[in-house]
Amino acid sequence: MLSFFNAVAQNVGIGTTTPTFRLHVADSSANTFLLVESPTTSADQTGLILRTGSNIFNSFAISKYSVGALGTLAGLPKDNLSVITTGGNAGTLLINNGDGTSPIVFAAGTGEQMRITANSRVGIGTSTPANKLHVHDAESNQDASIVLTNTLTGTNILRGGRFRFLNSDLLLYNYEAAGKIHFVTAFNTRMTIDAVGNVGIGTTSPTSPLHIVTTGGTNSILVENSNPISLGVSSSVSGNTEAVAFSGGSSNNSNGSSLSVGVHGSSGSGGIFLSQNSNYGVKGESLNTTRGVGVFGGSNSGSANLNEAAVLGVNWSTGSNVYGIIGKSSGTTSGAGTVGYTANATAGLLGYAHFTSTGPAIKSTSLPGSAQIGLELENGAIKVSGASRTVFQHEATAGNTSSNETVIPNTSLANSASDLLIITPYWDGVYVNAPIGVYFAGGSWRIFRQDAVAMPVGAKFNVLVVKQ
Repeated sequence: MLSFFNAVAQNVGIGTTTPTFRLHVADSSANTFLLVESPTTSADQTGLILRTGSNIFNSFAISKYSVGALGTLAGLPKDNLSVITTGGNAGTLLINNGDGTSPIVFAAGTGEQMRITANSRVGIGTSTPANKLHVHDAESNQDASIVLTNTLTGTNILRGGRFRFLNSDLLLYNYEAAGKIHFVTAFNTRMTIDAVGNVGIGTTSPTSPLHIVTTGGTNSILVENSNPISLGVSSSVSGNTEAVAFSGGSSNNSNGSSLSVGVHGSSGSGGIFLSQNSNYGVKGESLNTTRGVGVFGGSNSGSANLNEAAVLGVNWSTGSNVYGIIGKSSGTTSGAGTVGYTANATAGLLGYAHFTSTGPAIKSTSLPGSAQIGLELENGAIKVSGASRTVFQHEATAGNTSSNETVIPNTSLANSASDLLIITPYWDGVYVNAPIGVYFAGGSWRIFRQDAVAMPVGAKFNVLVVKQ
């Protein structure tokens, strides 16, 4: 064997006469092994050190500390510790599989724990990672988790954040008492879930179960459903005292160029009038068979403006026979299509005609060909009020009476030759003992005695005007 040992140029060759390194071991007949054994030394020593470089701060070392070795390294006890390390100034540490196809595998005991494939996929718990990071848990509870903690939370599994796949469910946790979950795109928080479960879209401080804030776009919420028998938005509550399934409110005031709407319902075209398949902007249904309200509108406005009401129905069509609000009842014995209540001495149902139109404020129409009653008063009287009343009392005075007639002034009646007048005498000390009649002349209606006797001053008449 001495012929194979050559110390020329201080290189040592074992199995070769031409060593090219300080120690060159070669075996031409089999694989080459280098065995270095070290007996157990004192408790504060290493059992093995292989190190390059004369400076420990610029070196690569493989070390094995003895059982019972004292002290720590990188926070780990040296007791029976195996180490691969570089010095503090040694530069980059490269772990490489040079063939370009085989993986780098990390094992503990006899089982593989992690591998890095040649195409840069990392598998933890799996030898065939399907993605850049593939975590697999083969335990029977089918729980695969990634836990994120920091110095504020500690390392407890029920602190910090957790990304978990359990059975068939994907779960995202934030265990911190005041912690939130933020969803971010383009460096902007788009959605937030706070610690009590409020969801904020466009806000990181939601104050309701769903809080949406937006400054752009045309819709805060857009729901589209192509199924013809399904609902775009369905809301229900089960409170047994006072509950609101859906409440829409606008905190902005409208001006000349904008409109603030709490709830806006828009319907497509088509459908059959008043059928189940019709199109509705807003449809309210109450499923309670004894009591309930399909649509409830409440307003706190104290103004008398005609566009400030609990429920406002407007039809923008300029065609004929269009309606702002339709009320329909399916009751076969009693009920009403539209019911109006008031908590004061004013009207339960109030109708206004447009300022520039001559149409009626309220119109009762029976279906063509039917014998239905157009207007019925049940246990109620008729009262006519206002400055231009259609029922009033006229008194003959020296200023409006001449010969056998008295003129009804325009201040009491918007005179029109097409009106129908029903007049009866009213006795108040002055008696008209003659038949009376009415006629229209000179732009005014006149009451006259048919016996041609002078009309007495102070005579009074009840007048009912039916407009045509």
